[in-house]
Amino acid sequence: MLFNCCYEISRVANLVGNGVPEIMEVYKNAGKFTIVENEWTILKNQTSSNVFPEALSNVLPPKVDIQPFEDSFLQSMFAYDYDLMGYKRSIALEMSCKEKGSKTFVAFKHGKCVGFGSIKKSCLSAGRVGPLYADDPAVAEVLLRKLLEAFPERKGFAMMTISSNAHANNLVKKLSCPATGMCYRIHTHKRLIVDTNRIFAHSDMNFSPF
Repeated sequence: MLFNCCYEISRVANLVGNGVPEIMEVYKNAGKFTIVENEWTILKNQTSSNVFPEALSNVLPPKVDIQPFEDSFLQSMFAYDYDLMGYKRSIALEMSCKEKGSKTFVAFKHGKCVGFGSIKKSCLSAGRVGPLYADDPAVAEVLLRKLLEAFPERKGFAMMTISSNAHANNLVKKLSCPATGMCYRIHTHKRLIVDTNRIFAHSDMNFSPF
């Protein structure tokens, strides 16, 4: 009943969800989330074991610099996020960067943001990475290494990747973290088209499309 009420209120919007294989038939029969992303799925990668950032490269491309988050970086990050997503979510992004206990790093080239990433404690005390966005896989790898190094209290590791982003999934393999599940991306009206090669980890698959 709660879902039906929410659906009626937002009927004109393109609602987005993530369905595990076991309940995809339920969504299909409900006749609401009828558009399924057919080019990729969401991979859940997680482990309760320790992962070692030393397995990742710390070599950046020329003229790229990575810095810990500061408020002064927000406008550049907002511009990067809007270019990637196609809609504004400045408030959510700022709140994510300032969440208690989280760490965020931002990559710049010639003063322009070319990627950023965050790590937070999951409900199981693992280090959950997300978002992790970058124009260059090499930048994403160094960002991921810095995030892990900055979060030594983690008890395990979690990161949600897109199946079609081979570079992102290779980073997870370097950390010896297994894929433990997958979800289908579902929509009510149309697919969301973004450059998934720049998305190395979902922000939070429960609250954000990417």
